[in-house]
Amino acid sequence: MSAVVAIARASARGSRAHIVRATGGRRAAALLIAAVLVVVAGVGVLIHAFLAVNLPNLFVDSAHGGEIEPRIAAARESLVQSQLVTGAVLVLALLAFTSAESGLSVAARVAGARPAAIVLGEFLPTAVGIAALVCATQAGPIVFEAQSQPTPVLTGAGLAAAALTVGFGGFAIAQLGILLARLLRLPASVTRMIGATLGLAAAAVALAQLLASAVAGRASPLGVVTRAAWAGHPLPTTVGAVAITAAAMVIVVGLTALLMGAAPPLAQLGAGPRILRAHRFRRPDALAAFVVREIVLLLRHPVSQLGLLLAVLLCALLATGVRLAGLPLDIAVLGQTLVLAGTAETAAGRSRGWQWILDLAGYPTGRRVIAQYLGAMVPAAVLQAAGVAAMVDDPPTFLRVVAPALLSLLTLGAVAALAGTVVPYSASAPLGMVLTSTVALGGEIGASWVTSSLLPAGSWGSIAAELGILAAALGAAALVARRRSPATT
Repeated sequence: MSAVVAIARASARGSRAHIVRATGGRRAAALLIAAVLVVVAGVGVLIHAFLAVNLPNLFVDSAHGGEIEPRIAAARESLVQSQLVTGAVLVLALLAFTSAESGLSVAARVAGARPAAIVLGEFLPTAVGIAALVCATQAGPIVFEAQSQPTPVLTGAGLAAAALTVGFGGFAIAQLGILLARLLRLPASVTRMIGATLGLAAAAVALAQLLASAVAGRASPLGVVTRAAWAGHPLPTTVGAVAITAAAMVIVVGLTALLMGAAPPLAQLGAGPRILRAHRFRRPDALAAFVVREIVLLLRHPVSQLGLLLAVLLCALLATGVRLAGLPLDIAVLGQTLVLAGTAETAAGRSRGWQWILDLAGYPTGRRVIAQYLGAMVPAAVLQAAGVAAMVDDPPTFLRVVAPALLSLLTLGAVAALAGTVVPYSASAPLGMVLTSTVALGGEIGASWVTSSLLPAGSWGSIAAELGILAAALGAAALVARRRSPATT
């Protein structure tokens, strides 16, 4: 047990040291983490307020003397189950950017630690992060759904246990995909991609099934958890969810430890200068050549590939919601824009290990930041246009929607690039990606609120505000990158 605790503490300290190093000190890191906690808690409060205003009586059923129509009951079950699956999607989205095997794991194996101790020690901080993420994002909906029931505390506990089960279930599916990739002796750079793909595919199938059940007005097989809670029997739900979660984690940890004991450590990812050497240009200092190089790096880097895969899957789900479930077009386009803009948050981090060569060679930092930003935005813009085309059929409507959507994408992408420069991604600290993504998403939501709520949509003032935010974000990113450059220290 001492080895497990030591490895868990080392993993947590490594992630904490990365956050402190990336933010510039303990005080800045503490302030940033506090801001993240406030944002996450605020999201739960906003979801609770939205449900209370728009669906005040959806969860008041026969237990309080009123009858509920079967069609409404089916829609209610699908809504709750979709909410729980969303927690698993968030978990998979963050796990997708972690390394399949960390340097700590390799060092512990060299030091003679047992595979089971290594796997369990690295799993404990991840488990705490998964539980915190799921509870924080699901707290608002769960409180709203449970407060109208005869036993609100037990019902809330049952729904929370179900949310944790779904979240850890997504993690288990991703880990099983990694185990499969290791058994096939695939490169380390694609193992996490395979795991995340399997997990997101399972989530997409579940969401599609829930959507079909809601449209048809029939009960979903996945709604057994909520049916037990509404029937006034939340205790079996809680016990069953905890038992399923524990069994799934024991199986995953056991299989991972068994395979780790029989297989050599995975090779650590080392892409960067090799990719630069593989592509030569007549004028390598030209901005266009650097943008092309960044696009190539984006499409070949495993973390960026996972980000694009996540974006494609989520955009497909949004388009399906518009087509089949009556999801408002403006909300779907906004969600698509937020997802695609996030592709720029890893631009600085994925090349952090070798970009100092360009700085020492005299390549302008501002031009490098702009090239990295454009390299991420070109594929994102293509996906944005394709996603809007999948939502609408009328060409005039497409042009009316896609033009402001692309401008918003460029603006929010610049905000994400700034967040990725201030808190850069690092493969050596998997949990550090949680902070990078949270800061980027919070900045994107704030910028979107400023340009859409404070100013009329589509007005010249809104356009000027978006252009101003874009220029300010890129300028701030260039300033931060220049201050951290070894050529200026």
